[in-house]
Amino acid sequence: MTKYSFDIKKRFNAAFQDAKYITSGFTGDLLTKTNEKSNPYSNSEALRIRTLGTPVFDQIDVESVGSGLTYSFKYDPLVDINYTKVITETKTSSGRAVVEYAGISPANISIRGVLWGQDGVYPSKELEELLALFREESVLNVSSKLFSLHQITSIYIKSLATPSLEGFEDTQPFTIQARGIESVSLTITENELQ
Repeated sequence: MTKYSFDIKKRFNAAFQDAKYITSGFTGDLLTKTNEKSNPYSNSEALRIRTLGTPVFDQIDVESVGSGLTYSFKYDPLVDINYTKVITETKTSSGRAVVEYAGISPANISIRGVLWGQDGVYPSKELEELLALFREESVLNVSSKLFSLHQITSIYIKSLATPSLEGFEDTQPFTIQARGIESVSLTITENELQ
C-alpha cells in the first residue's frame, strides 16, 4: 500500500478562498485529542475515521429515485442550506401595505467539496461519478444528520460547477446547487373528472 500525504489546510484554503475561517485554526490533532477541553467532540461520536486520522461525524448519501444510482460524498463537503419566505406586499390607495404570508419556499442548498486523486493524479474516476449523479433526471433521496435536522429527504440538482485549481493537478473543487423538494400526493375522484 502506497502512503499518500498532502497538506489539507493548504488545499482547502486554495479551493475555498472565501471559507478560510474553516481551516485557519486547523491542527492535525485537533479532533483526535482525548482532552475534552480542546475537543468539543469525542471520537466515540464519529461514524468512521478518515485516512488522515480525523473523525467523520456526518455522511451524506444520495440515491436516485429513477435509476437507483447511489453516491456518497467521500470527503465532508461544506453544506449551506437557505430558506426564504414567500411574502406578498400590496400597497393600498392610502399608502399602507397589506402583507400576505404564503409559506416557505423549498430550501436552497449549496454543497461545496473537493475531489482528490491519489499519487498526484487527476481524480478522473471521482469526477465521472459526480457527473453521473448530476446527469440523473430524477429526484434524489438524501440522507445525513444535517439534512434530517432540516427535514429534507429529497433534492434535485440545479447546477454543478467544477472550477480549475491552479497548482494542484490532483485536486478538483466542485459546487453543487440544489433545492429541497417535498413529495405531493394528489387524489382524483371520479366526480372531478366530469
